[in-house]
Amino acid sequence: MNIFFRYIRSWFPLPSIGICLFLLTIFQGCKEETIVTTVDVTPISFFVEGINVINSEQIKLEVTIQYLNDEEIVDYGFSFKKSGYNHQEQLISLGKSPSIGLLTYDYKPKEKLELGLYYEYYFYIKTNRGYYKSYTNSFSYSGLKTIVETLPYSSGETVTLSGDFSMLDESYKVQILDINARQLPIKLNDGRTTLSFTLPANYTAHNKYIQAVLVHYESSRFFSQNLVRIKLLGKVSPPVRKSYYYYESLVFTGINNNEIYNHDGSLRLIIGDQVVPYRSEIKISDIGDFEGSSFRIGYVNGRDSVIFPDPVTILLPPAEMLQLRQRKAHPFSQLHLVQRDMMFNYFINAGMPILKIGPYDALYYDDNQGNPISFRIGDIPNGNYQIGLSHRLGEIESPYSLEVEEFDWHVLPNQKLHYGDKITFKGTFIDGVEYGIQPLEMPHYRMGAIASNNEITVEIPFILGGRTSWKIGYNIGGNQTRYADKIQIIDVLPITFDGVSPLRGTTGEIITLTGKGIKHAQRYYIGDREIIPYAISADEVRFAIPFNIPRGTTRLSILSNNELIISPVYLEIF
Repeated sequence: MNIFFRYIRSWFPLPSIGICLFLLTIFQGCKEETIVTTVDVTPISFFVEGINVINSEQIKLEVTIQYLNDEEIVDYGFSFKKSGYNHQEQLISLGKSPSIGLLTYDYKPKEKLELGLYYEYYFYIKTNRGYYKSYTNSFSYSGLKTIVETLPYSSGETVTLSGDFSMLDESYKVQILDINARQLPIKLNDGRTTLSFTLPANYTAHNKYIQAVLVHYESSRFFSQNLVRIKLLGKVSPPVRKSYYYYESLVFTGINNNEIYNHDGSLRLIIGDQVVPYRSEIKISDIGDFEGSSFRIGYVNGRDSVIFPDPVTILLPPAEMLQLRQRKAHPFSQLHLVQRDMMFNYFINAGMPILKIGPYDALYYDDNQGNPISFRIGDIPNGNYQIGLSHRLGEIESPYSLEVEEFDWHVLPNQKLHYGDKITFKGTFIDGVEYGIQPLEMPHYRMGAIASNNEITVEIPFILGGRTSWKIGYNIGGNQTRYADKIQIIDVLPITFDGVSPLRGTTGEIITLTGKGIKHAQRYYIGDREIIPYAISADEVRFAIPFNIPRGTTRLSILSNNELIISPVYLEIF
């Protein structure tokens, strides 16, 4: 403080009293506090809902108070009076403490309402800072009682109301602005105890609420009064088509079936024994695992439960389409359908059917190796069986049959054969079926032969030598083979070199070599020069005499299993 004092004094040579007053003013200002008060300046807001005339002595006034600010409320309420400047308003004070939300007040006018006269009212709130007032509403008293409950109807239906309509005639109309309907004619019965009008067939939404208003137009005034509140109901029309593939969709049309207000799920479809939420398009495969190929459809809308007269049918393959490629098969075999792809189109997304072989089941089989999808039968006894299909959608009985016969073949006496020799086996071989021949000495080598006339013929391959044992079987799916419990013993004899023809020749001349299995020899020679012949058969090869072979006589030879075999005769080249 002393430092500050000296500082001031050195710059301002004032009298001591002046300096003291100056400092006192500064320090006193430092002790004051600034207080900020927040004032809500958002205006009060409310919305007049309307009026319900109970009778000539009682009306119900409604307003929704949406927002109240910090202003002090002095008074709030309604003003009510007959229309016209010469009529005094009646203020209906409700106090000083309104609450946010819907306010409903039952008011009894001082005088009974007069038929045909117009009345007006508004809502107000008076505060210490201002005055808030709604717009002025007017209405005319008809003596008609408003229908309080909401009635369910659908577009195109006739709405019939019961009550005292003696004060009306058919010059009155119904107006429904919610669906843009104006001047709908009314009908009154002779006693004027029922009033009816028809809702227009406008396309709108299920569960939508609309307000029907009774209106009357005159040259000098207009009358309107709420008549009834209606909840619109959806109606569904059946699909045009009656038959579908399982993977297709049912398409529904109708009126008031827009789904925007269907929050409660009251508009639903009846499909078979299931009730599902309404959709204009629904996949049959999404409905569920229903049984049978035919089912009823309909709908419920909260008031009605409707079943359409015509059922929907799921298409199944015609019986003639169920035909196998095989007319005969062995137990555990795979069976293939002639029209497999077309047949399976009927069961897309429905699960594969079971192929019936008489009383036996052949199950759908896929080896996941790219082979055609098929059915596999089990250990079925010999016999002739009618075929069919079994599925939850229905049963199909084919006009075709399948003969099942156990596989068997006859073992031959021990055979002595050369490379290229052919051996024939007889048995219950099925024509057109490929059978597998497996040498036991070579488990990864398999020969194939297609059957004809209950037999197969196999050529002795060059890769075998010496004594070998064979087993024979048939494919049962993928790389699996079912073999009969039998063995064929074969002695595979070595290659022979039996002859040369002709025995004389010149450059370019064709020479023929003969011998058992000679085409399987590793190498061929004229003298010590290798030649490359071409095969005529397993026992015969030919070559042209090369130009660089000298004249004279020479031997021919072949190399088989690393053993050199010399021709029994000489070849003369001239």
